[in-house]
Amino acid sequence: MIKKIILLITFSSLCNIISAQQSAITLDFGLPGRFGNRITVYYKAKLISYTYSIPLLYREGGKLFNLMSLHKAEKRLDQCDIKQFKNIVRLTKKEKPSLIKANNATLYIVDFNTNLASLGIKPAAGRDETFLKEFRQMVQPSDSLQEVFRPKDKITVAVHVRKGGGYDRPLFMEKVQIDPFLIPTSDYHDVIFPKRFPPDQFYIDQIKYISKMFHNKPLYIHIFTDSKTPKDIVEKYKTAVGLPNVTFACRETENFYDKNVLEDLLSMANFDCLIRPESYYSMMAEKIGNHMIIISPKSFVWKNRNMSINKVHIIKRIDEKQPK
Repeated sequence: MIKKIILLITFSSLCNIISAQQSAITLDFGLPGRFGNRITVYYKAKLISYTYSIPLLYREGGKLFNLMSLHKAEKRLDQCDIKQFKNIVRLTKKEKPSLIKANNATLYIVDFNTNLASLGIKPAAGRDETFLKEFRQMVQPSDSLQEVFRPKDKITVAVHVRKGGGYDRPLFMEKVQIDPFLIPTSDYHDVIFPKRFPPDQFYIDQIKYISKMFHNKPLYIHIFTDSKTPKDIVEKYKTAVGLPNVTFACRETENFYDKNVLEDLLSMANFDCLIRPESYYSMMAEKIGNHMIIISPKSFVWKNRNMSINKVHIIKRIDEKQPK
């Protein structure tokens, strides 16, 4: 009987974590997708919650989310009576800031299409020290995970090379090397999303650029990839870069698109520099991290069945870099 009373009291207190008339933010992860897409939804919801001072009510995000501190630390939607909300509003691509009210008993749903800019939230908001500290704490693993090695006597560069790894469609830039008469079509993922799968030359050029920027000081390059053969990428880049001050490394065993996902994300965030594609996975590493340099593709061109990155986006935070 006593146990039953305790359970009733506990459930009642959980249901009252949102007071009368108070609004809340929750998440819709949508269809199953890669981890980068799903954690981006959480990031958007967390930043909207912080900006508008509206509590976040967490919903299950999958097995990797269960490994992060947020799984236990966040208040949960299933601990509340959803009937207490008078309105339910999905935040889409075109919603305006005036729509969001902290005290009109509205449950706002954030999904992958929610547009932060349309809600008046600028990219700089994600660098707010208070928000960033809390967000970093939430995405930390609840139990220890083995992060990738980083030497202390070298400038470390995380390079995210997305190849699909059996999850995405084949890449045209790889197939055309075997059959030079192929035609680019939507059957190939790099034709649909060129900046998500930039050619190897993009990475090679940016590694050289960072080396030159730091006056050829010792660099430690770790290739983070979903490729089944990461050592092949390392050997190709090592030969093409051809600089004695640059050391290359990768995960040499058990490297698959669905392995070491959380470990690699947090490891990339802790490197000094980041070279990434237009992938939500490494974009999130950029948001979590405090990199000195971040380089990503800005635009591309196709010529004679070859795609190249003709402009890059470079963020320099050397002056604001602080110890993590």
